[in-house]
Amino acid sequence: MPPALPKDELIKLDSRIDSCIDLSPFSKLGRTHAILHLMREYAYIHHSNSAGGSKTHGRLHEDRMRDALHWAQVWSYGACKADATFERRTKFSTIEIMYSTFQAANSYSSAFDMMNLLWRGWQLAEKSGDDTISVNFRNDKQKQQELADHFTSVPEPDPPEETESLVFEMLHKMQLRKTGPHAIEYEISASLVRWISQNLITKLEPEWHLNPDWDFGGYSVLEFRNFWTSLNSYAFAHLSACNAMAKNMDKNYPFPFDSAVPYFSKKVWIKKLSEYSELSMEKVSAILADLQFDYALCDPQKKDQAKTDVIYQPFVALDKDKLALNAQLVVISSAERNHWALLSILKKDLFSELSSMKEDFWLSKLKPFFEKVGIECASLDLGGKGNIDLLLVDRNDKFAVAAELKFLIAPDRIKHEPIKEIEKGQVQTNRSVKWLKENPEKASEKLKVNEADLARWTIEPLVITKNSMFLAYMTDEVTPIINEALLQWIIGDPHRRNLRSAWKVAKAQSFLPLIGEHFKESRKEIKVGDIVFVGTELAPTNEWDFHKDIIF
Repeated sequence: MPPALPKDELIKLDSRIDSCIDLSPFSKLGRTHAILHLMREYAYIHHSNSAGGSKTHGRLHEDRMRDALHWAQVWSYGACKADATFERRTKFSTIEIMYSTFQAANSYSSAFDMMNLLWRGWQLAEKSGDDTISVNFRNDKQKQQELADHFTSVPEPDPPEETESLVFEMLHKMQLRKTGPHAIEYEISASLVRWISQNLITKLEPEWHLNPDWDFGGYSVLEFRNFWTSLNSYAFAHLSACNAMAKNMDKNYPFPFDSAVPYFSKKVWIKKLSEYSELSMEKVSAILADLQFDYALCDPQKKDQAKTDVIYQPFVALDKDKLALNAQLVVISSAERNHWALLSILKKDLFSELSSMKEDFWLSKLKPFFEKVGIECASLDLGGKGNIDLLLVDRNDKFAVAAELKFLIAPDRIKHEPIKEIEKGQVQTNRSVKWLKENPEKASEKLKVNEADLARWTIEPLVITKNSMFLAYMTDEVTPIINEALLQWIIGDPHRRNLRSAWKVAKAQSFLPLIGEHFKESRKEIKVGDIVFVGTELAPTNEWDFHKDIIF
């Protein structure tokens, strides 16, 4: 799509937005001191939201605050004086600076997303004078499409009914104690971490999708998962302790700021995490090396380089030896998705090799489902016309789809690359259908029907994604897209419809959330310097239910 405003105007807007970043508060701060206080303020922000019962303390809010942290951390690294020492006690004048930094980073992050929409032409824009830009959805359907992935992905597991009592038991085992106006201590053994993993974390983790035997470069997917479950259990326990003890802290700053960010030497972290995860220290060391924040990988000055995100690497070096852990990033992370993205930057050759294998691995999981409900599966090479990833055949209904598979798991923000992948899938699935129709002799052989019967068959295009569909950003609005969860809910439980019904639902997009029923819209303003973006905020209100909200 062409940009929503002329290119020269967008370049000027980008420049004006970047010029609004005020780095002067960082000029007298040491980098280590600033980063440690930034992480402490981030922990406090999340505590304040959860303790106050904020309605915005959901996934969308988590993503926004994490994004603000990303920019604030990048600014701190770029603007602060290099140092290798830090004060263990919190300096609250620095906390106040970090509070203001978060507000600025939040506005910048929102403006950054708006500019992304304008550059890609994904939404409409209208300029009023030099300073006000209205950014609008093309129509109401695009608003519904915008939230479709949020609602229709496989839901995260519900917390166990006994979660409250389990957390209480966990905190009791940790022997919490106050050691200063803003400091606490606790005990957490390897056996307690494993207890937390078994009783809480493994019941809350989303499903992992990659082959557990794949090598991530020094450790397997399964070993990384075991490591992450242990790290997540430790982080959950740490944050629970900080939140539980907040009421006992100094009333002016009611939070254990001094203890909010755990840090140890790298050697101690490796030993602890090896004990927690029951992995060798060599494996833990390899994983930890990948998870240590590297400013060079997200430096905004490196324009042509793929960028990491702070959530990919939650460990931050404080000096030559000590590593701090941003525990909040760990507990909100979609670990498999984020580590996959990190791998694409850190280990490009390995990532390329694994990428070529992921659709085949997914196919090995998909085929048994379809065959169980009587749908035949095949993968076809069309010679110079590409191939059909998955030919689905409903012989009883004389219906088939030439499906393209796109193993896409929701990224943390709207990105151009996965959208291009789906668009390539749309092109290929249409090419495949055309080939089948133009080559009836070969098609009848592939479908195992004679040519006379083939004339009575319906063959349609379809793109199947693992998770994200990005419907709001597609230039081709004709070729249907559906994710795995929707497809399985329609063909399997609870609906048990046939393949044609699933295709019709995808074609009509008759699963989209509804304005007023599943989400509401309101006007939002984002101010960065003198620039004001006026747009529409979409806020989920009620849960989308796959039992009743898929319309046939």
